[in-house]
Amino acid sequence: MKKIVLSLFVVLTFVFISLTLVKANTAATTVELIDGVQIRTDGNNGLKWVANVTNHNDSNVYGFLFAQGEVTNLTIDTNGVINREVAGVSADKLSYNATMVKFPKSAAGQDISVRAYVKVGDTYTYSENTVVRNLAEAA
Repeated sequence: MKKIVLSLFVVLTFVFISLTLVKANTAATTVELIDGVQIRTDGNNGLKWVANVTNHNDSNVYGFLFAQGEVTNLTIDTNGVINREVAGVSADKLSYNATMVKFPKSAAGQDISVRAYVKVGDTYTYSENTVVRNLAEAA
């Protein structure tokens, strides 16, 4: 009887550890948007946006959403959103960026909201933060 109980305990422990390891390996991919910084590109001032990736997968789509004005919860369904997909994310390069340059003069002084996302299948997961910058910062 002791051998049966001990064998059952060992088997259950093994199953529990295996499930724990499988669960850890299937963690969701997430993105984190870093505050935009002022840079100079090709002689023109611009704003560079950078996002870091956790748990990269080659089948995922990564990108940024842009909207005019201050949008606190920017999503793909926000009116007027511009979706900019970004290529080049890999297991060796766990970040991506986009640079906005050559703004029209009419845009000076306007706010722009930016949020990073990862698309897995048909599901979007967004960075926790939406960063708002005034385009005058790039002047």
